Amino acid sequence: AVLFVGPLYEAVVVDGEWRAWSWSALKRELSDSWIGYRNVVVAPASEELVFRALTIPLYLLAHVSPTRIVFTTPLVFGLAHVHHLAEYLQSRTPEGRRVPPVSVWVAGILRSTFQFAFTSLFGFFAAFVFLRTGSLYAAIAAHSFCNWQGFPRVTGRVGQSTALAPPHATPDVAQGTRDEDAHVSVRVGNSYMQPDKADGLTGNVPLQGPQNLGMAWTWVYYVLLVVGAFGFYKLLFPLTESNNALATF
Repeated sequence: AVLFVGPLYEAVVVDGEWRAWSWSALKRELSDSWIGYRNVVVAPASEELVFRALTIPLYLLAHVSPTRIVFTTPLVFGLAHVHHLAEYLQSRTPEGRRVPPVSVWVAGILRSTFQFAFTSLFGFFAAFVFLRTGSLYAAIAAHSFCNWQGFPRVTGRVGQSTALAPPHATPDVAQGTRDEDAHVSVRVGNSYMQPDKADGLTGNVPLQGPQNLGMAWTWVYYVLLVVGAFGFYKLLFPLTESNNALATF
């Protein structure tokens, strides 16, 4: 949450998402939507069980150093997303053609490269948390939060009526990529994997709160983004200290 203080400020304060907070909204998001339930509950639990709880102990038994575990085991987690490239190319190949256009290849490779980098970065953090705390629940909680929050905005202004929230990218292997996921209006989820404007749909979410806000709101967001990154760096070790640690750094 410290790292995402900027995005939380945009979502809660600028976009006014706090107005929609209620138990009924939470129920609708999770139990009434299989996509929301998958992204926030099932996917984080199953993926952390496989990629952290079942994988990392094997490396510990092999006496691999904690630093090497943190930076090598998540690469498998990142490579597990490569199949999204094939699905993207297949879904964008025009009828009557066996090979997609060059532009589709370029877009697909860029998307897959970004997703591999993003998922690997999250994997580094999740592996570190698991080793430092010895808690699978801590890794699952971090995974669920990142799936809900998505990749933070790094460009543009906040609170503009003509703008849409940035596409929602998450560190998940099990995110929906099929077209049937696209028509479901769910805040959580990987909108990078859904049809774009060329398909008549968009994975972006319209702003809910005050619009046409001044530049001061945007300056606050980017200041908080930097403050959050610095706070994350300073608090990473103190907040993950535990007597149940599986390794020391």
